[in-house]
Amino acid sequence: MVRWEPGGRERLERAALDLFLEKGYGATTIKDITSRAGLGYRSFFRHFSDKREVLSLQQSELHDVIMGTVRPRDTPVVALVEVFWALHAAAGWLEDRRELASQRQSVVSRSPELLERELVKLAGLVEDLTGVLIDAGAPPRDSRLAAEVGVAVFKVAFAEWTGPAGRKSLVELIEDRFAGLVQLVGQYEAAATESGEDASPTKDRHRDRDQAVTGH
Repeated sequence: MVRWEPGGRERLERAALDLFLEKGYGATTIKDITSRAGLGYRSFFRHFSDKREVLSLQQSELHDVIMGTVRPRDTPVVALVEVFWALHAAAGWLEDRRELASQRQSVVSRSPELLERELVKLAGLVEDLTGVLIDAGAPPRDSRLAAEVGVAVFKVAFAEWTGPAGRKSLVELIEDRFAGLVQLVGQYEAAATESGEDASPTKDRHRDRDQAVTGH
């Protein structure tokens, strides 16, 4: 009969994070984790398939929060607005997990293997977010761009939130970084207007480059 272990998953996550920070991810074994947690070796596999999964910290639930926020509307779906509110919801869900998230990022940043895995997961999030936006009625091109931009903004905000100087809430940082994105677009539009109705800030650069290549 399987013995029920109260808080087993949380104990394993806590033990693993502590050990990863103390010994390094590569040097920590599953046996180390279960011993620190005060649990049997086989209990680990009731919760996780391998030690990398310990660092997921309920990422599947976070994924569901993001995807569940985007849905068809009575009015036309604006992709970037949907992405903003999806990430806003994710930030609210993460808020009371700041300490664990900070420790997790510290572990991930020290391991090329984990960093590569993180990039793969973020790419998957872009794909899933793009798909759910299209399903909600947003144009495919807008959906892809909004998903890519939104995930990039989230990465910047999340890095600040989990960093040593982080003081603002993740919700505030998401709002600030999206506002910064709008400001950048406004600066681009202003520069384009100053360059002429059919010009862009890069037009002169392209012309200069072409002249350098052709000699004309």
